[in-house]
Amino acid sequence: MTDAFRAGKTVRFREPGKVSMAGRMYTGDDLDGDELDGDDIDGDVLGDVLGDDLDGDSEVIIGAIAVNPRTGRRRIIKPNRAARGRGVARPRNAMALPPKPGWRKNQVAPGVQAPSEGMVPLPLVGIPGTTFTNLVTQITFRGQVQEPFRPERLLCSVTRTGASAAAPRVMGQLFVGTKLQQAQIAAFDIELVGTANAFGVRLTCQQVEPGVFVDLQCFLSAALVAGDTILVSPMFLGRVIQ
Repeated sequence: MTDAFRAGKTVRFREPGKVSMAGRMYTGDDLDGDELDGDDIDGDVLGDVLGDDLDGDSEVIIGAIAVNPRTGRRRIIKPNRAARGRGVARPRNAMALPPKPGWRKNQVAPGVQAPSEGMVPLPLVGIPGTTFTNLVTQITFRGQVQEPFRPERLLCSVTRTGASAAAPRVMGQLFVGTKLQQAQIAAFDIELVGTANAFGVRLTCQQVEPGVFVDLQCFLSAALVAGDTILVSPMFLGRVIQ
């Protein structure tokens, strides 16, 4: 036994007269001679030495040989395993950062955004104006985009002044470029479709390329008398590539 300890071997006593080495039990004269020399206890030594370094409370030794205490199998600790967090203890004082919000997932770098889709308004400008009178009976509301855009939701605000302005309805035709965005040529009631509390009125219009006009050509269903007016303010909500 003295020679074994001088050689740096690890020997654990289970019972009086018995010694456990590398999973084997030795008794009596089995310890005589050179039984403790050689590779009989390499697995046990490596398991004791390297096992502590692979605990969750300590660091991983890259390139070391890890021994499974249950199966006795050995493997080399590789950098890729340590990078994936297998057997790596997290610092106890590490601060947990909150996840990035969903609307910032397209951020490539600070101040740099990858192309994404958004919902934005497209105001329509009236030509020659936004007010119907007894003299102004037709108005073209026009919008022009600088990015790819698809009109979807028409919103229209109408303000009437005078007795004769109560009955007439605002009718219109919708064009994207030269393409009519309707099932037929007849004009439709833009007040009915564009009211704020309407539901099921989302449109699927042709997409608008940069520089192309979105035109809503409007007229009244009945004439106004002098002094009465109808103010119309339309706009589109739609999807844009930004």
